[in-house]
Amino acid sequence: MIQASDEIALLRAENARLRAQLAIATAGHASAVQGAGTSDKDPFDAQVADQKTLFSDFIEHLPIGLCLVSKGGKVLMSNPAYRHFLPETPIPSLLSAEEDRGRWRSWDKDGKPVPRDQFVAARAFRGELVVPGVDCVYDTPQGLEVWTRVFGVPLRNADKEVVATAIAILDIDAERRALDLLRQSEERLDALVRSSSEVRYSISADWSELHQLAGGGFIPDTQASNTNWLEDYIPPEDRDLVRAEIARAIRTKTDYVIEHRVNRVDGSVGWAFSRAVPLFDAAGAITGWLGAASDITERKQAQAALERLNATLEEQVAERTADRNALWQLSSDIMMRCTFEGIITAVNPAWTEVLGWREDELLGTTLFHLIHPEDLARTIQDTQELATGMAHARFDNRYRHRDGSYRWISWSTRSAAGRINAVGRDITSEMAKAEALAKAQEQLRQSQKMEAVGQLTGGLAHDFNNLLAAVMGNLELLQRMLARGQVDNLTRFIHGAQGAVRRAATLTQRLLAFSRRQILDSKPTDMAALLADWEDLLRRTVGASVDIDIVPAAHLWHVQIDGTQLENAILNLCINARDAMPEGGRLTIRTANIELEEAAAREWDLPPGGYVSLCVTDTGTGMSEQTIARAFEPFYTTKPVGHGTGLGLSMIYGFARQSGGAVRIFSQPGQGTTVCLYLPRCDAAPVAERAVDAARQVVVPAQRTLLVVDDEAPIRHLIDEALVDLGYTVLAVADAAAALQVLRAGTRVDMLITDMRLRGGMNGKQLADEARLARSDLPVLFITGFTEASPLSQENLHPGTQLLTKPFTLDALALKVAEILGSTDAVPSD
Repeated sequence: MIQASDEIALLRAENARLRAQLAIATAGHASAVQGAGTSDKDPFDAQVADQKTLFSDFIEHLPIGLCLVSKGGKVLMSNPAYRHFLPETPIPSLLSAEEDRGRWRSWDKDGKPVPRDQFVAARAFRGELVVPGVDCVYDTPQGLEVWTRVFGVPLRNADKEVVATAIAILDIDAERRALDLLRQSEERLDALVRSSSEVRYSISADWSELHQLAGGGFIPDTQASNTNWLEDYIPPEDRDLVRAEIARAIRTKTDYVIEHRVNRVDGSVGWAFSRAVPLFDAAGAITGWLGAASDITERKQAQAALERLNATLEEQVAERTADRNALWQLSSDIMMRCTFEGIITAVNPAWTEVLGWREDELLGTTLFHLIHPEDLARTIQDTQELATGMAHARFDNRYRHRDGSYRWISWSTRSAAGRINAVGRDITSEMAKAEALAKAQEQLRQSQKMEAVGQLTGGLAHDFNNLLAAVMGNLELLQRMLARGQVDNLTRFIHGAQGAVRRAATLTQRLLAFSRRQILDSKPTDMAALLADWEDLLRRTVGASVDIDIVPAAHLWHVQIDGTQLENAILNLCINARDAMPEGGRLTIRTANIELEEAAAREWDLPPGGYVSLCVTDTGTGMSEQTIARAFEPFYTTKPVGHGTGLGLSMIYGFARQSGGAVRIFSQPGQGTTVCLYLPRCDAAPVAERAVDAARQVVVPAQRTLLVVDDEAPIRHLIDEALVDLGYTVLAVADAAAALQVLRAGTRVDMLITDMRLRGGMNGKQLADEARLARSDLPVLFITGFTEASPLSQENLHPGTQLLTKPFTLDALALKVAEILGSTDAVPSD
């Protein structure tokens, strides 16, 4: 049960004090009135006024106001107390005089107003003894309300006639105000008690009899005395506990305070907190007990649940501690605690099994002396990161075994409470297997590379042998004809050899495209315009049995590419699509603008951003997954022998990658194929090109000296002869060092022609840079087949520099030289 509120106790104490004051005041008043009332035994006769001195000492000391009033209303005598209280005489208010009628108010014992003819004086003159008196309120002239108690005693003569009245007036203002305070206090106490859900009870001094109990809806109420309350309210298991507390409280005369089980009003057993205070008489003996109790069932249930939970938690903690200890002792993984400085504070037995070290050999030592020297720096860094609160899901390093060897340990580490907690697993065998697997994979890659190289060289040798056979055959026939003196119709042999050479040049260009080493002349290109220009050529190429649909995107972006290579790529894709539809079909060329987000770009191995897609779709035979996987390999083809070199898709792949894009194949057997080129967007506008006639005779400016550098003597002599034949002065050298000597000697040189690949440590680009240190305006022509470093293109070359790709015709060489020297006016050549 819960403790009664402090406010109830204070109100009860105040009531007791007020009652004591009221009892004292009432006792004094009653004794005074009784003394005044004895006068009715000695009636006054006409001479009483002359004998009033006999009573003067008596009435002078009375604590109440006293006066004698004749039947005519004359005050015969009054004492000082009366004159102090009511200085006016006579006392018209007691006789109901008109002028003072509104200054007295009176009430009966039920609190009802008393009519004025029932006032004390009127009743006394009618012969009525007005004892006990009547409580009246006197409104003083000063506007105050004063409570009084008025007594009246009729005085009779010998004939029993009322001849006068003795009036006594007691000042009970303090008493009435005390009663008001007591009433208000009791009302507050009653309201507070009634509003409380507490159990309230009173019980005898020895606790044998329960006088009254208000159960508050918790336990049954009782309005009658109950001597069997202990059995009625207290379950058997708590009765001895209650009896012991009762005995203690009675013995020590202190509050009764206890928690115990109790029989509830619904028949269940609950819990109560009870407190009772003793009541004492004037001698200090206990006269009874007042108590209050509260329902604490929910609190006790919660407490019991908490105790059960704590017990369960303790069991769980004990179990987990045991599990942790067992894990620490039995784990095959090594476990360790150490400081951030690397001082080992705890290790488990697995250290001995894995690394051979005993616990006593490790505790207090630094772990860093066990680390492999190559792993020490990053282990120290890892320890510093743990000190900042970071954790490592995996950290691998090597620890020294007791036998001097090293073991790879994979650690999971976390810091807590100023310590590093680490669990490590021996992965030495896994690392050895991974290393062996890496070697095997490298060997496999090397084997596959060699297989690819073998396939490449085999295909290359086959095609070049065919081309060389054509060249050699035509040249031998030409030689025989000349030896016989037959000079007619020799040009057909010359054209045959030249055709074979041009096919060989095309073959090498495709190989360079696949290897991404071809020289690209990249510039902003309008792909939509290029497709529109090529539409007729594409229709003629694929033939009448294949329908072509070109679906250009609106507002197609420009691309930064080599237009010629893009034309070759589109042509190759259309030819492949045609060959996949031997009985005809539909070929669709579709373009689009696409934005690649981070995820899609990562999947396609491209940077995020804008791309232009060009997709060629056919309705042909389709490809299997195995074919798609090998489609970009050089010389790989599914076409019949003699119907393809196997370099078309590989060239397209190399061109796309070298241009910063990608190519993807989407196909299934029997459902056609789609090949998509993705080329990066270019914001620059295309520049219109001036058409140039390829067949021109160069007009050679006078007195022009050209410095030719090539480490291949046949090519150097060929260029020398061709340029001298055109009228130029030629200085031909074999390497960069000789060329620099010519330039530093002050010899006039109007143009430098150099191969990109030179022997002797300096390439053609480096030679040109060195030459321009002395002559910044020196024109340069690079002759090359491919670049070993980043691709060369016209836009990243120095002004006044041009490229000429091998193999080239002598006419192309002459035109390029003339163009650089600023003399490109020409007439048709032979």
